[in-house]
Amino acid sequence: MFNLYDKYFGINVSVKCSTVIDNILYVVITEGTEIEVVRMVTIDLSRMIEIESEIINYRPQGNNTHYKIFGNELYCYTVLLTEGKHGSSNNAPINTVLNLVTIFDIKMLTWTDRVVENLRNIVEIGGRICYINYVRDDNNEGLDSGYYLCDMYRSDIILRIIDGEDETYFENNVLHLSFNVNIMNGIYTSGNYLIVMTRYATLIYLDIDNGVLFERNMENSKEIHTNIGKSDGSDLIVEGDFKYYVDRGSMYHDIGNGKLFGENNIYDYVHQVKEETNLDVVGNFVYEGHNYYIHMTMFDDYRSRSDYIKNFNISIDIKKVENNTPIKKGYPEYITVGSKFEAVQMPLSFIYGKSQYIQDMVDISEGTATEFINDNHEDIYLYLHYLDNGYMNMDNLDKLYKIASLMMDTNMEYLTYLVLDHVKNFHLDINEAWVFLEMIYNNDMFKKFDTLLYIIFKKFSRKDFLTMIADINQMNNDIFVDLVKTRVM
Repeated sequence: MFNLYDKYFGINVSVKCSTVIDNILYVVITEGTEIEVVRMVTIDLSRMIEIESEIINYRPQGNNTHYKIFGNELYCYTVLLTEGKHGSSNNAPINTVLNLVTIFDIKMLTWTDRVVENLRNIVEIGGRICYINYVRDDNNEGLDSGYYLCDMYRSDIILRIIDGEDETYFENNVLHLSFNVNIMNGIYTSGNYLIVMTRYATLIYLDIDNGVLFERNMENSKEIHTNIGKSDGSDLIVEGDFKYYVDRGSMYHDIGNGKLFGENNIYDYVHQVKEETNLDVVGNFVYEGHNYYIHMTMFDDYRSRSDYIKNFNISIDIKKVENNTPIKKGYPEYITVGSKFEAVQMPLSFIYGKSQYIQDMVDISEGTATEFINDNHEDIYLYLHYLDNGYMNMDNLDKLYKIASLMMDTNMEYLTYLVLDHVKNFHLDINEAWVFLEMIYNNDMFKKFDTLLYIIFKKFSRKDFLTMIADINQMNNDIFVDLVKTRVM
């Protein structure tokens, strides 16, 4: 991953949820420990700069308070299992709590309130915002005990959940679970699927439209049981002699965008893919087709846990793509690429699927062209070493970028983010950084000039930065206009 943004907070922070609308990232955080303040932080993702940090008019109650964003609305609610002063009715019958749900417009931060009795969770499923509440049959005439999934705005019941049963199956609009579900933190959704985390880190999927139920192992992303039905002869996993051997499911928490994080793993429960990471991930979002992760990073000097949770980071997960384009029959086995001073003969198979330029030129000539000599190809050795083993001499990164661009390398986007990461996180002076900025300005195929500009703006002193834009040229004029537009000066 490449780190593109970081901010050190002077107080303990906790990331609760996030979403992207257009080019803006909205992140809900809480600050402080004993007295928490809720904030909406907005970040311009095209420039990777903070736009605003505004206090939300909501009083949380620690871990009992939950935050979720659906569309352009933020839902804040506190799950109270017994009577209390905040968000509940003192006149409510025993075992009944009226939970207050505050719904904010994430742009304007105006709000409305709704009340849900015995609230446990709020989810979006099948395009509907739904709540899950708990019902006791001795307090609610006409309803049996259990958890009920209901439409938030129409209050019609979608299904009922009963846990602690002997078997797991779906029948008569009731989901029976053979384990005790973590209803507040172990329920997820994707499209029409209601997804339930078991205590042994497997996932139960229920399609609420057709009632299809299956279980998937998170360790190997394989289905354990398909079309689970009552008395189908294949009960869920049993560890040793204990039905609930370990509570491994509690190690995972939802980071958004259909992903869970726990035990140094990111698990995509939509596509059933697991990936290891050394980051402490607290959030995930998609922007311009790429996964971005919000994470907290340990300091090099390991000062203290309190310092550790103050550093907020955003990194992009971008990997090299493999292009194994087959070579047509009759094409040459070897070609020569380079300048008249530096030319290299190589197998066509080595470069054909990696350089769109070579691929196009060979295809246009129908395999008759075998030499590609151009004075601009003088750094071809840097490119070939990079293709061969990924070797990059960072002192020549600008030259590698330029020759890779001329070769129309299939991983130019990866190289672009490598340049951004290099300027941001390595020891360069502003003149060295400016070389990369001019390079991207003249060859900005992935529209990352603004991102690199503000990386440099934040990294170096104001005096040094102003010195660099003092000369009159088109790039500096564009920089000045953008600085005025974003009001960072």
